[in-house]
Amino acid sequence: NTPRMESEAEVPPLSYSLSPPSEALHRATEWGCGVLSIGRSWVRYEGWLMKEAGLAGGWHMRYFFVNGSRLDYFKEETGKVQLGSGGHLGCSVDHSNMVTSVERGGGTGQKAGVERVLQEGDVVIGVNGEPVVHETLHEAIGKVAGQTITLTFLRPKGKIMLAGASVTVGGGRKQGGYTLQLSTNDSGSRRSRHTLICADERSCYGWVSSIKEAIAAAAMETIKTTISQALQLQALQPA
Repeated sequence: NTPRMESEAEVPPLSYSLSPPSEALHRATEWGCGVLSIGRSWVRYEGWLMKEAGLAGGWHMRYFFVNGSRLDYFKEETGKVQLGSGGHLGCSVDHSNMVTSVERGGGTGQKAGVERVLQEGDVVIGVNGEPVVHETLHEAIGKVAGQTITLTFLRPKGKIMLAGASVTVGGGRKQGGYTLQLSTNDSGSRRSRHTLICADERSCYGWVSSIKEAIAAAAMETIKTTISQALQLQALQPA
């Protein structure tokens, strides 16, 4: 079932509730190219969008990116971490501050070890409320006084598969921003509708174009798989 659409009066502006680290991430994203696009050719587009909250209604800010043949999204979260000796955080991150591994056996309670806060796939975007978009996490921690820090990070929250999907521009809103409508296959003949709100018309058309490219790529992969399976079956047939 399609979640009910809130009236425009109930939908907050796109910039609603962006923290300083998230705002810095937004400013660092130009034409859909941001921190997750660097070094990842399969990331086609990224940025903040407002997403319907599902059957509960309402809207939430989520950080989306077109990841190959699907649309992934993150939620901003925060957590306090107790540093180890010498300011050791206890995790490894890549060039975009995405967590690649987490050490075990940290602290408890308010002085939690990093394993109680971060998990693989999280993207750290702030330390003690300050953005770390243009520097590495370990460089930012080196500037901090004290053993307890507050991390702001993006946590993976969902994926929307784009195979067999369709996307259209919904139009402008009185409060600003543009909507796009995404219709996807769930299972069998059932389809789900997703309404997303972009910052402006330009970004909306950028999202739609990138999602259409991903849909086409997913269709091509399906065709390739079908042909490969047919050739394998043909090879098994007796001469």
